[in-house]
Amino acid sequence: MFNRIAAFAVLAFAAALLAPQPAAAIPIFAQRYNLRCDACHSVLPELNQFGNEFRNRGYRLDGVPKHGTTLVALREQVGYTPTPTDGTTRKTVPAGAVLGALEVGQVEAFVHETLGSEGSTSSLFLGYLAYRNPNSGILYRAGLVELPLVHSPAQRNDTLTTYGYEGTLVGLNDLTLATPRWALEAEQNVGPARIAATVAFANATGSVYGGTPVVTGRAESFAAPELGIFARVPIGDHLQLGVDALSGVRSISVGGGPAVAANGIASEREGRTWEAVLLTGLRPQDVARGKFMAAYTTIALYIVVLAPVGALSFLFGGVTATEVVVAFVFLFLVAGLAVAFGLAVSSLMSSLRGAIVVTLMLAILIGPILYFIFGFGASFGIHKLWNEVPEAFPIWLPLAYSRGTLGLEYVLLLLAVPLLVIATPAWFLYEATIANLSGEADDRSTGLKRWFFFCTPLIAIACAVPSAVADDDEARMALSVMGLSTFALYLAFCAFLFAGEPPGPSRRVRIHWERERAGLMKRFFGPGLPKTGMMVAAIGFGCVWLIAFADMGLIEVFGSSSKKSRYIEEVFFFGLYTAGFFLFVTGLTAWLRSRKQTPWIARLVAAALLFLISAGPWVVAAIGGVLAQHHGDDWLVIGAPSPFYAIYMMSWLDSSYTRSDVPVIEIGAACSLLWGMFGIALLGAAAQRCHRAVRDHDAAVAAAEAALRAEDAAPEPAAPEATVAEAAAAG
Repeated sequence: MFNRIAAFAVLAFAAALLAPQPAAAIPIFAQRYNLRCDACHSVLPELNQFGNEFRNRGYRLDGVPKHGTTLVALREQVGYTPTPTDGTTRKTVPAGAVLGALEVGQVEAFVHETLGSEGSTSSLFLGYLAYRNPNSGILYRAGLVELPLVHSPAQRNDTLTTYGYEGTLVGLNDLTLATPRWALEAEQNVGPARIAATVAFANATGSVYGGTPVVTGRAESFAAPELGIFARVPIGDHLQLGVDALSGVRSISVGGGPAVAANGIASEREGRTWEAVLLTGLRPQDVARGKFMAAYTTIALYIVVLAPVGALSFLFGGVTATEVVVAFVFLFLVAGLAVAFGLAVSSLMSSLRGAIVVTLMLAILIGPILYFIFGFGASFGIHKLWNEVPEAFPIWLPLAYSRGTLGLEYVLLLLAVPLLVIATPAWFLYEATIANLSGEADDRSTGLKRWFFFCTPLIAIACAVPSAVADDDEARMALSVMGLSTFALYLAFCAFLFAGEPPGPSRRVRIHWERERAGLMKRFFGPGLPKTGMMVAAIGFGCVWLIAFADMGLIEVFGSSSKKSRYIEEVFFFGLYTAGFFLFVTGLTAWLRSRKQTPWIARLVAAALLFLISAGPWVVAAIGGVLAQHHGDDWLVIGAPSPFYAIYMMSWLDSSYTRSDVPVIEIGAACSLLWGMFGIALLGAAAQRCHRAVRDHDAAVAAAEAALRAEDAAPEPAAPEATVAEAAAAG
């Protein structure tokens, strides 16, 4: 590539370095102790025996006077071609690094920022704190460190390949020995030998050896801390015997699925090839399925390659073949959900970078929450039901299939609920992708409304399942409230989702209906804010009471404690407030959308108003309680307009709670009824606005068409008499 490589130069940021120096490969340490470069280096950049001992002592020389040093230096390798074809000297910069070192008491801080090579981006290569205990001689390092190999891999950053065995890969992972680790390290001399131990938790991800990293969608990380032992024993003047031992597990995260799918449609729009896709005549459903299969195939291949790794669990025991197979089945299903999620976000974005960033941010936010709820949290309940399934074990589902007892609980918790949890979001993401790919004049509502119509009752039943398998009345009541709360969040999401409905079907949709002779059911599921709002309100209201009455019936039938009637009252009033406030939320979002506001503006305004309604009354109650002369809880009834007042109602109903003469329950029930009636009134007002908007639009279109028809039917104006006479004379 290059006929001659010039010796690398070091440019320092201090004026002192401009003066004549004996030699300075890395002038920070050489200047500190006024040494020549050949004191530590035999052949740059390799370390000699003194240089290795200097490193082992934490870059310190006890008893040697120190001099003023530069804190930061720039190391740059410049190559040139002596006989270029065009007669000029063409220089290149294949590699470079920014180095920094600072003494802080007995601690040495070191930073190595690589500037990349061959066009790659810069990244932090090393950054750690080093301390050497003068009594024991143990060197401690913490931060982004290199493994204590035969020599420092950082010395070879001026090349495009790793050195020797340091670039070796084990298995299917992308981690080399030369890759720095975020780790803790301890080193010590034991006689003539040098022993080191490391505990690594993560690794550097920057590009060091050239070229911008290729985005494959695969995200690797440490599945467990990596443990390392390194030993060096000299057996001669120029020969060492070394042993390196590493033990760790790498995981390929399916979280890469959203990132792979996120560029499926956004890249088409950013590359301005989306219009060409539309010209093919493919339906949005066909495009969505094709993009999904393309991304899912990539992720599925990674999982297939992981299959041999699953056999390693048999070496340690504790799991069966059935449990491993079930784990891989659910891994495929979770990967499908991840791809569908990324594809839905991609269909909403017009920028590739924006789609990837938003997808990863949402995945990072939502993933741990779901992992904690369905993994760690649910394991305690499953352990109570089946003792053989360990508690506080996040990956409990594959174990439960082989260790659970077949029965009603088995069918509900291990068959019905997992199927619903996977199928419901998958169907929603599919319909959302189709809606985002459709034009504004197309039917973007039917798929989402069908999803809501069929899935909402099933989700309501699933929210009532936990209380059905509870083992006592108190747990059954708590799970009932938890199920109602979860369903309330789902309904709030749906209310905001359908705030994007148009006032009515477009003319294009109505023409398609006429050509297809669509029936009432197809027209009902079509676009239209009034009927959508009514459908959401009716189904949601009914399903809230379905959960509440089911839970109350379970407490009545299976309850045995003296507080059974009290628990039924708590579930009833919690469901009452949930149902009433849900009607208000649905009416509010529909009314704001009917005021000719964009969907996102309507959602933001509704979210702000709901926040004020939820938090405002409690702020007033807190201020009133502080200013009051007594310290009772009477002021808490001011929070009745807030939906969180339902929790206070439950606490008041509890027998252990000190009651007052204030009608807490009556005020809460009244607020719930008022919210419900207010929501119905808002739905009616939204329907009137939408009907008027549709009539005005149809009238404007009819007037425009009449004007065009009149213009086409008007006779041509008669020619003037003079023109007719001239024409006759010419004839």
